[in-house]
Amino acid sequence: MPDRIVAWFSETAPAIVESQSLPNSTATPDDTGRVFFPFGSTVGKPVTIMTWGETFLQASDPTTDMLELSDDWEAPIMTQGHPVGTLLAELTDGGDITYRLDTDSGIAAILLGVRDDDIVASDEHSGLFVFSDGEVRQYGMEQWGVEPIPGTVKQLQGAILAQRARGPGLTDAGYIDLSGYIQAPLMSRISPWWWVLALVVGTGGLGAGAVLSRRHRASGCPYSCERVVKHS
Repeated sequence: MPDRIVAWFSETAPAIVESQSLPNSTATPDDTGRVFFPFGSTVGKPVTIMTWGETFLQASDPTTDMLELSDDWEAPIMTQGHPVGTLLAELTDGGDITYRLDTDSGIAAILLGVRDDDIVASDEHSGLFVFSDGEVRQYGMEQWGVEPIPGTVKQLQGAILAQRARGPGLTDAGYIDLSGYIQAPLMSRISPWWWVLALVVGTGGLGAGAVLSRRHRASGCPYSCERVVKHS
């Protein structure tokens, strides 16, 4: 983690969280206007957020070593040891640090449980992917029916590619469903282009057809829906 980010979470982040917390133990949100967190909230240890690129997605045997650094670092926010939200810092191309506050206590709990050897990745739309002990789980998407069941790195790659294959306009707006991909029948995971090729070769281009069932979800950004953005 860059020294600048470490310093930001140590020196700047506490004041940000304090400014968005109730001023005392008897105050209520109605007394102070719109605030995010209870009185006495603190910032936990920041976690480096990784992401993936074409090297990971096109590999025949993808590994976590192929993941790439994003420009994001995220820390849990706690009140008396209980997770109440998150603070995400982003290093912009211009060298500024921007941040986002979120009241997602579930994601905060996951960040609190991340171990030193774990790897955390995100595409900013699909929650957090935690790689631990040779497995990967997707968190923060339970209300959309995405379960944090264990999968392999190869299965995650397949789920990402399946999400991309939904078509133009859905790639950025849609989100990855790792558990749905893992639990789907094998035939439904095969790229539709392979089906077209198989039908042409197998039938000489004459009558045959197959309908692949796909789960299509509404577009949106369910991961971080309430946020504050400021520049340092």
